[in-house]
Amino acid sequence: MKRLAGILATLCCVGPGWQLATAASATEELLVAAELNHQTSPDDVLIRRSTDGRLCIGEEQLKRWRLKRPPGHCEGLNGESFYQLSSITGLQWTLDEQALTLKLQAPAQAFEGYALKASKPVNPQPQPSPLGAFLNYDLLAQQVDAKSGVQRSGLFELGVFGGNRGVLTQSLLSNTRLDSTWTRDSPESRTTWRVGDAVTRSASGWGRSVRFGGIQFATNAATQPYTNYYPTQTIRGEAIMPSTVDVMMNNKLVSSHDVPPGPFALNELTTLSGGGAMQVIVRDLLGRERVVSQPYYASPTALAAGIEEYAYEAGAVREDYGLANNHYGRHLIAGTYRRGLSNQFTGELHAEAVPGQQATVGVGGTFLNSKSTVLGGVIHLNSAWSRSGQGDGQLIGFGFERNLVGGFGFSASTQRSSALFTQLGLAPTELAPRRVQSASLSYFGGRYGSINLGVIARETQSHERSELISANYQLNIQNRATLSVSGVANVAGTPTRGLFFLLAIPLGGRVSSAISAQHASGDSRSTQEFALQAQQNPAPGDGFGWQFRTTSQGAQQAGAVLDRHDGTYRVDLARSASQDLSVRAVASGGLALIGGSLQRGSRINDSFALVQLPDYPGVRVYADNQPVGRTDAQGNAFIPRLRSYEVNRIGVNQLDLPLDAKVDAVTVNATPYYRSGIVVRFPVTESKGAMIRVLFDDDLPAPVGATLILNQQPEPFTVVMDG
Repeated sequence: MKRLAGILATLCCVGPGWQLATAASATEELLVAAELNHQTSPDDVLIRRSTDGRLCIGEEQLKRWRLKRPPGHCEGLNGESFYQLSSITGLQWTLDEQALTLKLQAPAQAFEGYALKASKPVNPQPQPSPLGAFLNYDLLAQQVDAKSGVQRSGLFELGVFGGNRGVLTQSLLSNTRLDSTWTRDSPESRTTWRVGDAVTRSASGWGRSVRFGGIQFATNAATQPYTNYYPTQTIRGEAIMPSTVDVMMNNKLVSSHDVPPGPFALNELTTLSGGGAMQVIVRDLLGRERVVSQPYYASPTALAAGIEEYAYEAGAVREDYGLANNHYGRHLIAGTYRRGLSNQFTGELHAEAVPGQQATVGVGGTFLNSKSTVLGGVIHLNSAWSRSGQGDGQLIGFGFERNLVGGFGFSASTQRSSALFTQLGLAPTELAPRRVQSASLSYFGGRYGSINLGVIARETQSHERSELISANYQLNIQNRATLSVSGVANVAGTPTRGLFFLLAIPLGGRVSSAISAQHASGDSRSTQEFALQAQQNPAPGDGFGWQFRTTSQGAQQAGAVLDRHDGTYRVDLARSASQDLSVRAVASGGLALIGGSLQRGSRINDSFALVQLPDYPGVRVYADNQPVGRTDAQGNAFIPRLRSYEVNRIGVNQLDLPLDAKVDAVTVNATPYYRSGIVVRFPVTESKGAMIRVLFDDDLPAPVGATLILNQQPEPFTVVMDG
C-alpha cells in the first residue's frame, strides 16, 4: 500500500555542484511504486523531494538498478547517500503524485557494465581402471600369383594397464619389434610421461621429428579435451532493458545468454579455426532486436595469454625402424617450450643436441591478428643456429596464413638454410635444403564448389630445383553426386604431369558407385586409365560390405568384408592385365582381459569398456546412441571404441529387460584413461513384488496414506484403500 512517508527537515541536494543547503531547507520523503525501462520494481522505492522540486534517490536503490552513481551526493537520514536524478546522464522520469508512481527511462550508458564468460564444459574426472590387458592383431595371408607360395604376416600389439598408473604397450610386425612404451597421463596437470620408444616434438615451422628410445615429458592437451587453450573472442554490446543475447558464428547459433540492462561484454567465446563473422543478436522483452557484428580470426597455432606447451626428451635415435629390433644410434637431448605472451603473440624456444656431433638452438614467434577484416591471419617467424664439426649454420623462415570458413584462404611460407646448418632428422652427412617455398590459395564458393591451388618449390645446396604445382576442384551436384578434378605437375627438371577425374554417385542406402579417369605423362611416355567402381559399406555393428572395380587396362578387383562383434574379416581377389590372379585374406580384431572376463571384439585403438548387467542376457547396448552389441549369457557386453578423457554415453535398451527388472538409470557416462579399460555396471536389480494388507488388532485396515517400513528397508511403502 502506497503511502506518504512524511515531511522532514534535513540537508538537501541543490545545484550541480552539490553545495550543502542550510538547516532551514526542507525535504519530503515519498514512498512510490517505481518502474525503470518498463520494468516494475518489486518493492516500493523511497525518494526525497526538495522544496524546489528536485528529486533524490538513495544509493542502495541505484545499486539494485545498476545505475551509475553521479560524482556528488548529499547525506540523508541514517547516513545514507542520496543522489539527484537530474545528475544521472540521460535519465528521464515522470512522477505521479496522486498515484504515487515514478516512471524512469534510462539509456544503456546510464547502467554499470556487465561482463560474463561463455559457458565452459567441465573436463570429467577419468575413472580408474582395474588391472587388465588387451591384444590387437592383424593377420594377413596372400598369394600374388599361381607360381608363388602363400605369404603370411601379422601385426600385433599387447597392452597392460591398471588404475591410473598408465599403460605399457608392445607392438610387433611379424618377428620385428616396433614400439615398447610405458605411457602415464596426469589429466590434472595436462602432462604425459613416456618411457621407451617415442617421437620427439619438433619446433613449429622448421623442426623435424625423429623416433627415439628414452624418456619424454610433455604437455598433452588431449587429457583435457573440453578446455580451450587458444585465444578466445570478446564481443561487446548494450541492452536498454533485460534481454536475451544470441551469439552467431557464420550464421550458426553457438550460445545464448540473459543480460541485464546496460553495456555488456561476452568474454572467452570459442571460435572455429580460421576467419569469419561473429554476430550478437540482442532481443529485449518487447521483441525488439539489434545486431552487433564483428570479424574474427582464430588459429590453433597461437596460444592464449599465459598458456604453456613444452616437451623435454632424452635418449637415442631409433634407426632401421620396422627392419631391426634394437638399432639405436646417436644420443640426443631436446626441448621445446611455447608460451602465449599475449592473446596476439606466442613465443617459442627449441634446443637440441647430439653430444659430440652438433647442437641447434632456434627461436620463433606467432603473431595473431584476430580482428582485422582484410589482414586477419597468422604470421610465423623463426630463426635457428647450429654448430657442428663442420662449422656454424643458420636458418631463417617466414610464413603467413589466412584460412576463411567461407570465401578465400591464402598461405605462403619461405625457409632458407646455409650449407652448414644441421639438425635432428638429418643424417650426419646430409645437407639441409637451401631453399623451401610454398604457397596455396583456396576458395569455397558454396553451390559453385571449392577450388584449391598450391605450389611447392625446393632447391638443394647444389642448386638442384624441383617445383610441384597442384590444383583441385570439387563440386557437390545437387546433393546427389560429387565431382572431383585434380592435377599435379612438376615443372622443374624432368617435367611430369598427372590429371585425375572422379565422379562419385550414391545409389541409395549404403551402396555407392564411382567413375574415374587418370592421365600421367613423363619421360616421353604417357598412360591413361578409366575405371568403374561400386561398393557397399558395412552397416554399423554387425554388417556386410563388398567392393568391385574394373579398369580399361583389363584389371579387375573384387572384395568382401564382414564386420562382426568379434572382429573384421576381409577377402580380396584381384586380376591384373596379364591375367595373374592374386588372393588376400585379412582378419583383424582385439582381445581384452578386464573384470575377470576375456572379451573379443574389434581392434582397440583407444579405450574400451566392459558393460555388466549380471543375469540379463540379450540386452542391446549403445555407445553415443549407436548400437554396439548385446549382452552375452553372463550379462556382459564389450565396447572396444571409447574416447579417452571424454564423456562417452553408454546406454541399454530398457525394452530388452524383463518386467521384474528394477532400473535406476538406462544411460551412464563413462570416461576412461588413455588406452585403458573400465567396467560399467548398470544399476539394474530384480524386484520381487507382493500385495500386503495391513490390519490392526481390532481387524480394522490401516488408514489410506499411512507409511509402512518393511524390515527397516530404506524405501517406504504407502497404504492404499482397504489397508
